[in-house]
Amino acid sequence: MKNNFRTLIIIGVLVITAACAGNSPTPNEDADLGGVSNYSVEFEAAAADESAGYARLRSEETESLEESLPEDRMIIRNAWLNVSADDVNALFRDISAHARELGGYVFSYSIENNDDFIFINTEIKVPPDKLMDFLDYTGDRGEITRSSMSSEDVTDSYYDAATRLETKRKSLERYYDLLGDARNVDEIIQIQRTIDIITEDIEALEGRIKVLNSQVGMATVDLSLYQTDDPARHEIEWNAIGFSDMGYLIKRSFVTGANIIVSILQWLIIIVIGLSPLWIVVILGILLFRFIKRKLNQKKIKKLDDKNKAE
Repeated sequence: MKNNFRTLIIIGVLVITAACAGNSPTPNEDADLGGVSNYSVEFEAAAADESAGYARLRSEETESLEESLPEDRMIIRNAWLNVSADDVNALFRDISAHARELGGYVFSYSIENNDDFIFINTEIKVPPDKLMDFLDYTGDRGEITRSSMSSEDVTDSYYDAATRLETKRKSLERYYDLLGDARNVDEIIQIQRTIDIITEDIEALEGRIKVLNSQVGMATVDLSLYQTDDPARHEIEWNAIGFSDMGYLIKRSFVTGANIIVSILQWLIIIVIGLSPLWIVVILGILLFRFIKRKLNQKKIKKLDDKNKAE
């Protein structure tokens, strides 16, 4: 009896020990869970740092902009001119050479020549501080028939893009550090996806800044050069048509009229033949109607004759 009681006690202790061991985490499991938790915190912290960093840098840039002088503003300047001249080619050569003297260049051009009437459309880049000099020179060499200018302040847009670019670069470095500490494939995929998105954003911002620098660094002048139309220089020419052309036009008109008449006749024949079954039915109907009408008339006449004879 005593031995049985001792056996029951031992069995109970073993069962309680096994249950406690099953509910407590293993050392490996505890390490894994702690790693995932730390990774999630670091990942969220990186995203929060990116947003906070942009806000901080943007605030600093705004204060700097407010204290900047007017000449520090980034201005895009453009001009459009329609200019006429007797010698358009000479005008184009002169203004192209003057643009090069000012530190500019011909960006693009196209030339059209229709019946000795020349039209040139060109786009010329010049330094912004030389824009008025170039426009005055062009006006002295030709007659300006239409002109317009525009200026666009892109200072805020430029510094906004620059601030975002700096923030994105710092954020990219942070995510690369996280990538080196990744513990499994899921973490690597998630971090790499974020890195790809940030890299695309950086490339877009770099392109935007490059375009703004180009637009601010050079003013754009869109020129349309027309040849002056001088009626006094036009020669009087014989505009009447020749007799051979006259005979050709008469022949052509006659043939055209004959073709129309023949076409009408052909279509009439086609309609008559094509609708022949319908014509047969119509004709038979008319004959039947006339036959019935004639019979009725004969009966009426016979009745009248019988009546006259009876009287």
